[in-house]
Amino acid sequence: MMSRGFKIVGGILAVVVVAIVGVVVFIYSNLDSIVKDAVEEYGPQYTGVSVKLAKVELSPENGEGKLTGLVVGNPKGYLTDSAFKLGSISMNIDISSLTSDTIIIKSIVIDKPEITYEFGDGGSNVDVIGKNVEKAAGGGGAKEEQKSEEPGKKMIIESLIVSNGNVSVSHPLLQGKKLGSGLPTI
Repeated sequence: MMSRGFKIVGGILAVVVVAIVGVVVFIYSNLDSIVKDAVEEYGPQYTGVSVKLAKVELSPENGEGKLTGLVVGNPKGYLTDSAFKLGSISMNIDISSLTSDTIIIKSIVIDKPEITYEFGDGGSNVDVIGKNVEKAAGGGGAKEEQKSEEPGKKMIIESLIVSNGNVSVSHPLLQGKKLGSGLPTI
């Protein structure tokens, strides 16, 4: 009798272990699409505008990641095609630092960021998106933040490069056209 009970419990445990391993393998092998889908699902919920991401490439085992083709649309009533576009952002993290008090980011490379600041009846497109994010995050603006007694993790960025950037402005009188200027490489 006892051995039959152990077999049943052992069988259940084996199924649970296999299921957990299966879930971990599934998540790990589909991490890129999970992140892409999350950005495209939750981005609009927070910003109130369309958010598209062309590609995600994550390599957790060596701390590298790259997002390509991020496009943040404009609120209704604005005429330019987007508020923000990003060619790509790559990051390399020292994964051994994730368990320490200081997270070390070896490098961040931002390529082709494009920001369009468009004036409109409700203020600028950037202001409207910012208010949407604040509202979605539950920010009331007047509340005082409670300070934690425990210090948070620190972060060190060893290298930051921003290249091929562009900033544009638009006004309803320009009928969706933009006046822009390239940014120097930082």
